Amino acid sequence: MKQKIVSNIVETEAKLSVLIDESTTISAVYGMVVYIKASISYDDPVFIFLDLVELVSQTADNIVNQLIDCLKESGFNENYLLQNWISFVSDGASVLLGKKMV
Repeated sequence: MKQKIVSNIVETEAKLSVLIDESTTISAVYGMVVYIKASISYDDPVFIFLDLVELVSQTADNIVNQLIDCLKESGFNENYLLQNWISFVSDGASVLLGKKMV
């Protein structure tokens, strides 16, 4: 189902918004939830759960790399992302925005 949805989004060149949030389980496993918002078959845009990614580390660089990998593995190619990825949403945590704490 995910492949069909992503294929439709890419084929129709729908604009894409990406929302992420990260959390830690009691057993210290770091995870990132990835949602997308896009139009499917030219309908109004909807939020869709895309993936739950286990993070290797919680650094900004790692989160960016794993997010891009997640999008590509889900079927979004680099050209599509460059042309149609219009927004990124997070809760503003420093690590998600790439800020360094002093």
